[in-house]
Amino acid sequence: MLLVSVCPGGNLSNFAAQVAKGNTALSITLSTSSTLLSSLSTPFLFAFFASQYAPAANLLNQIEIQFIQMLKLIMVLIAIPLVLGMLVNHFFPKIAQRLHKIMTLVSILFFGLFVVMALHQNSHHLFTWFTTIFYLVVIMNVAAYLLGFSISKIFKLPLPETKTITLETGIQNSGLGMILVVNFFNGMGGMMLVAAFWGIWHIISSLTLAWFWKKQQ
Repeated sequence: MLLVSVCPGGNLSNFAAQVAKGNTALSITLSTSSTLLSSLSTPFLFAFFASQYAPAANLLNQIEIQFIQMLKLIMVLIAIPLVLGMLVNHFFPKIAQRLHKIMTLVSILFFGLFVVMALHQNSHHLFTWFTTIFYLVVIMNVAAYLLGFSISKIFKLPLPETKTITLETGIQNSGLGMILVVNFFNGMGGMMLVAAFWGIWHIISSLTLAWFWKKQQ
């Protein structure tokens, strides 16, 4: 839960914001910014919050995670491809437009395959702990949506921006979380199941919320 919650926003939020008739440009800016910052923020925040929770702190001591290595991996997987994509889009917009649909499809297929493999490999844990994982993920996700919505209302933001910030706050890049689990936690079953189910639930919850907002207008 801690690992996925400190991952950057997922690109699904951009599509959800568009469906909800939110501020798509703001959504792209927020998700891009959080992704670029994640090289530093994800390892730092995970180390900090995990150290405050005794079981997680003991686990970190046992496996001796090298956070510099985590930072490097996130840069290679997330930050560098994002910067390269931005550069291609700026200097070669036509090529970027042609590649966009292909790369989107490839990323969806890769994520889906990753989730299926994670659930299959940990199916013995899934049936035992599904109810617990389900409630934890749903409660965390709803709390994140409420946080984003409340902050937007406190600052009296217009409805499109409120929708966008709510969705951005509630959606994390669970795919990155699963990759980190594989590389630094030896594919630990409980962590992998939470990250995999989080990814599935985000699709359901975000598109449901986006559809609801769309119907309100």
